[in-house]
Amino acid sequence: MIRILFICHGNICRSAAAEMVLQKIVKEQGMENLFRIESAATSREEIGNDIYPPMKSALQRRSYPCLAHAARQTVRNDYSRWDYLIGMDHENIRNMRRIYDGDPDGKISMLMDWAGEPGREIDDPWYTRDFSGALAQIEKGCEGLLRACRGRRQEYRGTKNRKMLQPYADLHCDTLYAAWRKGAEDIFQMDGAMADVSKNARGGCRLQLYAIFMPPTEEKQEFSHPYPGDDAYIEALHHIFLRTAQKHSDVFASAGNMRDVERNAAEGKVSGMLSMEEGRAVRGSFDRIRTFYEMGIRVMGLTWNHANCFGYPNSADAKEMQKGLTAFGKEAISCMEEIGMLIDVSHLSDGGFWDVVKLSKRPFIASHSNCRALNPHPRSMTDEMIRALADRGGLIGLNFYPHFLTQDPEERKSTIDDLARQLRHRIQVGGLGCAAIGTDFDGISGELEIGSADRMPDFFDALAQRGFTSHELEQICWRNVERVFRDVIGSPLSLRE
Repeated sequence: MIRILFICHGNICRSAAAEMVLQKIVKEQGMENLFRIESAATSREEIGNDIYPPMKSALQRRSYPCLAHAARQTVRNDYSRWDYLIGMDHENIRNMRRIYDGDPDGKISMLMDWAGEPGREIDDPWYTRDFSGALAQIEKGCEGLLRACRGRRQEYRGTKNRKMLQPYADLHCDTLYAAWRKGAEDIFQMDGAMADVSKNARGGCRLQLYAIFMPPTEEKQEFSHPYPGDDAYIEALHHIFLRTAQKHSDVFASAGNMRDVERNAAEGKVSGMLSMEEGRAVRGSFDRIRTFYEMGIRVMGLTWNHANCFGYPNSADAKEMQKGLTAFGKEAISCMEEIGMLIDVSHLSDGGFWDVVKLSKRPFIASHSNCRALNPHPRSMTDEMIRALADRGGLIGLNFYPHFLTQDPEERKSTIDDLARQLRHRIQVGGLGCAAIGTDFDGISGELEIGSADRMPDFFDALAQRGFTSHELEQICWRNVERVFRDVIGSPLSLRE
């Protein structure tokens, strides 16, 4: 059930009209049982009143049923009762935030945001007297909103039982690297791939972070074709990504910020965003960081498993593990935050992690890391680290790799129970707001109970059976990522402060 509450000042014009419009649309599409749709006011001025007659006439002219209506004021506990709280103008949004004491779960939006026109208000016909014009805007917004809900109402036919798709973001996969090794032209559909675009679409993925993984020197002889050098290799993976967006523009599009993601979702498309895993290609140059940003890379994984210009990797050697960021790495933190590039500490040494905590001003992420309390691998994060990351507003993405899940670092099986324990632990330590998904698909192996993106609906269904609430799942799958990416990516620090 998707619960939508439309809100305007008095609840007799715009929000009431939006309620009637969306109710008719979902009924015509046979989806009325999947939605609960109502409306409310931010003020008490019109409590109990019916829809304003001129707006009712505009609705009737367009064959919308004007059901019995009595204006009501929204109250604080509406925030926990509704999935989407949608205002008509900026004043509505300010008053909603006041009534709800903020928007910690990112539920508040304006209706025209869903039509791909973020920040645009629905004209108030009380003042313009153009009721038909306001209704046309409302129709456009409702149509966009319904498209954005498509991922939550599509039927998943990958198993015997049909399931509702939960929109989600995956903070890390190595599918571009897998495509390059195979000589594939794009990542829409690849034999043996875990997170190609077609599987992501079937699984309900809204945003996939596709990593440009910088392969280590010792692996280069394993390639089926010569390694061309770092710059040419990066360009090759970038070209695969762009070619996929060009050839399959009906289902996939690139994204540089959350506005792009929202627009793509409104059109029923999976969004792809680029990250870099292993920052050696930066070569100690701030100009190269900016060049990579201009290329579309929005997340920078500072290290992989080798030292580079940023710092040092995780290590079983305690002395190595305490090494922090280099002088360049410390300066680079502010550079990346200034341009709106998100910092990723997965693979980083403990010393480097604490340098990022000390020097950063914005949320940062561990895109594909797990909890050291449950898994002794140095790639995993201690409870103290999880709390520090969460206090900064950051995210720790659940890694599906068997070696990072249990007390046995040689474990070959990745089970739903182990994944659920990892998720629950990070929530208990850092709070619900730090939990996210970072599968590491196409970069992991083993016996995986959930081994590809099209199986993610099974995973979310299994989590629900294990006691995760719908609110927890929505935060883990989407809202936490939405909050951090909206705050950091594509929104330079210098422009926000």
